[in-house]
Amino acid sequence: MKNANVLIFDDNDNVRQLARFWIDRAGHTVVGEATTLDDALASVDALAQGEQECDVLVLDGDMSGRGAGQNAVDATIITSRIREHGLSLKIIGFSAGEPLSEQEVAVDVDLDKLEVKQLPAIIEAL
Repeated sequence: MKNANVLIFDDNDNVRQLARFWIDRAGHTVVGEATTLDDALASVDALAQGEQECDVLVLDGDMSGRGAGQNAVDATIITSRIREHGLSLKIIGFSAGEPLSEQEVAVDVDLDKLEVKQLPAIIEAL
């Protein structure tokens, strides 16, 4: 996918900034960010209402600040809301712990946060 509109949902400022850097550098556009579960859900609702456009979501599994490996409750809530609205965007599960797909979260691609440089290539391949 070329020139993708990307949302980044992650509570870690450093990770979000690095992701934005690599995504922007590759010619994609970061159209929004969320740092909390509530902000992420509001952003998904805005997508459903046509207030925002997005092709790809980079989704942290745990946006609570609890740390890696705690659980993927936040990601499950967010992906459920996306499905409720019938949105068709690609989701990159972005986790420092166990891959989100192994935690029964519906994602198109799993990526370890240590591999943030790979985001542009993965977006291109979607």
